[in-house]
Amino acid sequence: MPESVQMILATQPEKDFRIAEVMSALFKENMPRAQYLKARNRISNILSGGVRDGEWFKGERGAYRLNKTA
Repeated sequence: MPESVQMILATQPEKDFRIAEVMSALFKENMPRAQYLKARNRISNILSGGVRDGEWFKGERGAYRLNKTA
């Protein structure tokens, strides 16, 4: 899953991606709420971990990007 998130960020390395945008790119829209919340939590953890590991950067509040500067 982290590789999938990185691929999404790599499509536009200078763009800030919000969690909802990453979710939309990875999952179908009409997911049951419980599954959606679980998946959203997992994506959030992956994004936070990637920042911690230096794989990508935190942009605006709640957004992530592959490159440090826009």
